[in-house]
Amino acid sequence: MIIAIDIGGATLKVASYEAETLSVPLRRTTPRDFTAGFSLIKDLVRQAAHGGVIDAIVVGVRGVLAADGMRIERDTVLLNWVGKPLSYLLEQEFKVPVTLAPATVCAARADTHAVPSMYFNVGAGVSVATPENTIESHDMLDALGATISGGAVKKRHGKEPYEIPDDHAFWRHAADYLAHGIAKLAKEQHAEVVVLGGAMILGNPRISIPDTIQSVHRLLGADASPMIIPTRHGDNVVLLGAIRLI
Repeated sequence: MIIAIDIGGATLKVASYEAETLSVPLRRTTPRDFTAGFSLIKDLVRQAAHGGVIDAIVVGVRGVLAADGMRIERDTVLLNWVGKPLSYLLEQEFKVPVTLAPATVCAARADTHAVPSMYFNVGAGVSVATPENTIESHDMLDALGATISGGAVKKRHGKEPYEIPDDHAFWRHAADYLAHGIAKLAKEQHAEVVVLGGAMILGNPRISIPDTIQSVHRLLGADASPMIIPTRHGDNVVLLGAIRLI
């Protein structure tokens, strides 16, 4: 049995994977405090395993992963998790191999395509990856994170994204902002397919993918634009992609 963990800025998910089947993920609010978060992870792992034998644990983490692959090195949301030896602690607790990877890379691995592709996660923050690596320290990501991420919305509007009516002008503007990010980064990465996921894309209300496509076509022209599609794995995309790391 493999245990897959998705540590998001807003939601923590844990599921088991056995006989090519992913269990229904256990979902909890991600604690901002690492000690509380690790305690919750331990409990959820044991619940997901149902007393079975765990062979390995794979974890998709938000933020920037340290070079040794054992901890979060930098993040704008889970600040108290930064630098904590997550991989080592999980190995000591469960006595199995543990693999950590950027959540966006996991998602990109889950939604692979025959042509060059990239994955945009728009949730508590904004992150982008190809199946091979994350795209870090980019001015466009900083701009998107400051305008269309869940964290930015809460800071600017004083409410959660799901509390903003779907006919509010914010959602139209968000599609335009996202389109500029897709146009720039897809061109730089030579991506022919852009997969979209995260709570701001999959939630309700949400950033409109048709509106985003229209805006990208205006910026690049329809023939030069990448194909833009939602993840086919929904909210489980990071969990399923993490499993592919084994």
